[in-house]
Amino acid sequence: MTKKTATKPIGKRCAAGTMMGTKGSIYVAGPINGNPNYKAAFLNAAAELRREGWTVYSPTELDITDISQRQMYGLELGWITQQATAIYMLKGWEHSVGAQAEWAVARALGLRIYYE
Repeated sequence: MTKKTATKPIGKRCAAGTMMGTKGSIYVAGPINGNPNYKAAFLNAAAELRREGWTVYSPTELDITDISQRQMYGLELGWITQQATAIYMLKGWEHSVGAQAEWAVARALGLRIYYE
């Protein structure tokens, strides 16, 4: 079994819900809890991926309130399983239980996995 990984993303990112980017659909995963700069990290990654031609789903760009953690995981993992062709792992992802779960689902599905 060969690993589908790369160190840098290939292609551009676009906002979730828009036409699929030329490179495909990519989910941005990384540490949120305990990371005071998480919003900037996610926003910068999403902006760069969009410039490269990706359709991007970044959980920090969602405007959702009054939702449980279980419901949020359902939304995020649902997008990964139904829409994503790749996942982009931000630095420190291995220290986030949520990002580890997202990585595991992407790996199980054979999605392309890119690392910051």
